[in-house]
Amino acid sequence: MYIYNFLESLKLLKKEAIPNFDCFPKGKVIYYGQYEKEDLLKDGVSIGTLPDNEFSNYYLAYAYVDNVYEINYMAIDEFINYICKLNDEESIAKNANTLKREAAYIEAIWLFDELACLRTNPFFEADITYGYSALSMYKNNGCDQESLLNLFDGNPIRRDIFFAQFFYFVKKYLRHRLIGNKDVILREFNKKTLDALAEYDSESPNHYKSYLVTHDDNSEFDDFLQQLNLLDKIEKK
Repeated sequence: MYIYNFLESLKLLKKEAIPNFDCFPKGKVIYYGQYEKEDLLKDGVSIGTLPDNEFSNYYLAYAYVDNVYEINYMAIDEFINYICKLNDEESIAKNANTLKREAAYIEAIWLFDELACLRTNPFFEADITYGYSALSMYKNNGCDQESLLNLFDGNPIRRDIFFAQFFYFVKKYLRHRLIGNKDVILREFNKKTLDALAEYDSESPNHYKSYLVTHDDNSEFDDFLQQLNLLDKIEKK
């Protein structure tokens, strides 16, 4: 029952925890980056041009494409705090042998990929529809002349939140999947996740037998994955 426990534990991917993206500017804009308030003030930006300047410390600078030299600022503390919460999730799991640990990394990526393909995800509200298209471009920030940021409408905050959510998802999966006598810190977590991404990409599984990829039997995972394939079909009826 570890998959149920894992999905139930994804509190930061549920609607009540996710910041509202409706506050971002509408229309064609170009983002000039995110900055701390004190750095903007040192750079000569007037405090009066910064919204919520008494309560905010982080800002996103942007301009509309029809007037690219007129800089606007929006407070993004809520988004930065959310990213910090996701990143603060510790990479800890139960001790397990190397085979099971490496299998768990790939299973986590595989499950994330399958959930990203659903038209309606019934398990959480985080928007992961960028899915494996984004994950496969993560290391080089793009591929074949397609930029990673384009997937997120040029918005660096959306990109940063997506990847923080992905790594949070993997950490949670490992914690619930691995079973052992004691908790251990997962050393080099980010590197091992990226290595697993590369392996998953090379395998490109088009089946529902995880053993063929991971060499570790997991019938609970296989059965759950096969049901995901049916959810969109059921919804159509």
